[in-house]
Amino acid sequence: MESFIQNNFGNITKGVEIIAAVTGIFYYKKYKGTAAIFFIYFLLYAVFVENFGNYTKLINNNFFHTFLNSLKNTVFVKNYWWYQIFWIIGAPIFFSFYFFKISNSLTIKKYIKILTFLFIIFSFFLLIFNWNSLKYGFIKIIDLLSLALILFLVFSYYFELLKSNQILYFYRSISFYISIGVLLFWLIITPMTFYEIYFYDADWEFIVLKWQIYLFAIVFMYTTFTLGLIVSKTKQYTSIKK
Repeated sequence: MESFIQNNFGNITKGVEIIAAVTGIFYYKKYKGTAAIFFIYFLLYAVFVENFGNYTKLINNNFFHTFLNSLKNTVFVKNYWWYQIFWIIGAPIFFSFYFFKISNSLTIKKYIKILTFLFIIFSFFLLIFNWNSLKYGFIKIIDLLSLALILFLVFSYYFELLKSNQILYFYRSISFYISIGVLLFWLIITPMTFYEIYFYDADWEFIVLKWQIYLFAIVFMYTTFTLGLIVSKTKQYTSIKK
């Protein structure tokens, strides 16, 4: 099992991401004119982020030796900076945009704007003042802020859902599947940030456990996204609200 995860982790995670993105493209016409279209774009973005994040393998394999060796002893020798900016910060910003679009509440829209703006500002300054720490791991405060924003977005959506007639048909809404996948992913992955130190201590048991947790979280999230794109029935549940 350990060797299987070690040898196939990247292929499995990329596979479920690509399947979700291809499913989104396949059902593009179904969601045309709805906020779900932006979600399909996000899935393509996620595939790009994941694949570009593998540039570190080129460094480790001494590919383009002269150029890539110049990156050594900088934050770019690891891909923490990439995922910190384009996933841990970038993804919550997208989901803020998405849940803002589908919200019917002016109050919730207002809070989404305020919290997202604050999240961007705080993340920007935390990146500036903690840039060098990205050599060794993620910036934990940003991870917690991203989790807090995701929690607000998802539970605000659930609050609106419970107050509306859509609760009777929640299983038809792509937004419901998005919320489930995103919520569980962030709840599972964020605590792992605080145990990154064990990765450097060559604690093989922790490394395997970490891979297993990440694998479950990623597969669950993208499988939920894929199923949601397939089974969601009507456009009205994801219609764009200005």
